[in-house]
Amino acid sequence: MARGGVLVLGYAVDGEGSPDRWTLNRWLEALGTSITIGDSVLRDTAPAPRAGVDPQPWVTPQGDGPVRGGGLLPFPAGRNHALSAPASALLAGAAGRPVMAGTRLGDGLIVVASRHALAALGPELRTSTAPFLGGQELERTRTFLVALARWTRRPAEWARLPPTRRRRPLDLTNPPRPLSAVPAPQAAPPGASVAPMSDPVPVDLPALPAWTRRQGFRVLRDDGPMRPGLVPSARARILDSLVEFMEAGSLTALWTRAGATPLADTTRSQQWERDVLRAAWKQMGERLQTTSVRWLPGVDLRDSRLPRDTVELDPRGDTVALWAALDPRLWDEAIRPASRAVARLAAEQADLVPAMVLELPSYGMGAGFGEPTFRVGLAAVPGDSAWKATLLTLPPAARFDSLLERGRLDAFYAGLERAVAQRATALRTDVRRFAPGRTFGLRVGRPAFDWFVLGLLRGLGDSTAPVWLFTEESRTESPGVAATPVLRLVPAHLPAPSWGRLGDVVFAQNGGFWLDEIGRPEAAPDSLARLVRRLTREARLPEAPARR
Repeated sequence: MARGGVLVLGYAVDGEGSPDRWTLNRWLEALGTSITIGDSVLRDTAPAPRAGVDPQPWVTPQGDGPVRGGGLLPFPAGRNHALSAPASALLAGAAGRPVMAGTRLGDGLIVVASRHALAALGPELRTSTAPFLGGQELERTRTFLVALARWTRRPAEWARLPPTRRRRPLDLTNPPRPLSAVPAPQAAPPGASVAPMSDPVPVDLPALPAWTRRQGFRVLRDDGPMRPGLVPSARARILDSLVEFMEAGSLTALWTRAGATPLADTTRSQQWERDVLRAAWKQMGERLQTTSVRWLPGVDLRDSRLPRDTVELDPRGDTVALWAALDPRLWDEAIRPASRAVARLAAEQADLVPAMVLELPSYGMGAGFGEPTFRVGLAAVPGDSAWKATLLTLPPAARFDSLLERGRLDAFYAGLERAVAQRATALRTDVRRFAPGRTFGLRVGRPAFDWFVLGLLRGLGDSTAPVWLFTEESRTESPGVAATPVLRLVPAHLPAPSWGRLGDVVFAQNGGFWLDEIGRPEAAPDSLARLVRRLTREARLPEAPARR
């Protein structure tokens, strides 16, 4: 690097990257860069350059900085930490603090920026709290990132950056957690696959179901009618207000929690609990059958009594605060019984309930080292039985290092994905035994396609009945799976003029939209229903199945 290379440090933000940021800061200090990554993610406390308040402040290019052609207007760039850096090293800032900086090391260049800022044009790795990003805002982001990339290839323009100071010995004492003693490999280990980076290839959306083909999915999510302890008269008032709002906004489906736990777990529920739930379902069905609105009951694991004695672990041995993904009890005692109960409801209300929605977590590619999950993944890895038996006695960090050194990580995660797909396929078969032809919606904790999410999509859907993926990202790429993304719109984050620009994103790049967090429908302004109806009317889809 000191002889002319370029190093871009894309650090992880918030709690997920604390040890890595600590290590990077010690390394930057040893190189004498005068750049330090702060501890806390930036939050905006003033109105952002749009309606509402954006908790993730936009980034502003340094007007007189070294990067030329990157624009002067603020642009969205996800989560960032404040950097400590000299003014001459500043490339861009946010909320009055530096967030991108650079320095020279000999004839080379070091650039420090958050991983989220560098990936701002793609799907977020974590659920975003930023407002919906339209084409104009993202174009400013693209302009800066392209200018930054071109600038790194022109060494003559680095002269304005400060050089590193005198180097110091690297001090890694007292880390926040023990550091791995395994050196980074210089090349991919034998057996590991190497995938070249490339631009995403646009994929045609699968054909939509007949009842959505005219104008795509237009879904309202609201758990109000299924709140525990709700009396029938209160439920009737909530349903009346929801139906009035949905008809005014031309929405076609209501998504609620099913609350199926009393029927799914009869050994620990009382008869009166089951009777109350059945009465609530009956009231929902009778009210919605008088309208053109469909009902999408959701199986939410937060309603279930889950096993607590097994948790999922990451490669460091830390819990990811989720139950073990392949623990048989998760599927046999929580997911499958609740899905069966909803399937029986769908069979009774065939014209009203076209699908069920599963609300499940996302584990991330790094998880999978909890005991039940790891054993399943390890069984799919090629290797001798003695080596596998030794792995089972090691802590998670040593397990990860051993799989990495032998080039077996790809096989391990592929095995986990296949195992999840098998369980999801069995679930789909079980549901369709009670309610033939029913499809699935899926909402996961984050949009990243990890082994768990990919396995669910492959198992729950097929080419004739793709899964509806309820997402919060406008640029969802589903690699090799039959899935129809449905984009979440948050009215509080969308000024009125923005609704007119959403048609292409909502109905061409996605299969439609879903609304959440609209507040009490009876208190929602008429203008919101008009905006939703106008979006639907101005982006009318053809009747033919072909969408492109």
